[in-house]
Amino acid sequence: FISRKQISTMFNGVMRIMAKQYRGMLSKQLKPYGLKYDDLTVETPVMLKALSRCSPEVRLARDKRIKRAFDLSLKRKVLPPHIAEAQGDPFEPYLAHHMAQVEKENDLRAILHE
Repeated sequence: FISRKQISTMFNGVMRIMAKQYRGMLSKQLKPYGLKYDDLTVETPVMLKALSRCSPEVRLARDKRIKRAFDLSLKRKVLPPHIAEAQGDPFEPYLAHHMAQVEKENDLRAILHE
């Protein structure tokens, strides 16, 4: 028989492989438009509060990336490869840590108001 630990190890290995493939596929879809993964975050109250905590430069860069991607998509074009590669790692986070902080504050606020 196979133990639970062996099954868990196999499952985790398969998931790591699938995650790496998915990340590669997603990167190939983001880079031609110059987008970052955090740019795709749905605008919820938590996200908007987190975005407000980012520097003005980060917010401006995000707005420019989204507008450029929208424009390129409408024109059915993509960034030239040398420009797309110059955009850096699309998975470099700029928003996730702010969102986690806002969620913690909201959880604490909910506990205090109980």
